[in-house]
Amino acid sequence: MEADFHRAEFETIDMNMNDLLIGEKTLKDFHTLVACGGFSYGDVLGVGERWRSQFIEPARAQYV
Repeated sequence: MEADFHRAEFETIDMNMNDLLIGEKTLKDFHTLVACGGFSYGDVLGVGERWRSQFIEPARAQYV
């Protein structure tokens, strides 16, 4: 995914969701967020709920 954005001349930063959760980075540092799927989150039924609670809700709180 990063290679495709690079070819389209976007500046890309590859980072782990934990960087956001521990506060090393914030969503305010970026214009766009692309969340790519992977085996650790994409192969278990119901994982979307876990992803939402562990990432989306804390990320949303950065803007409240």
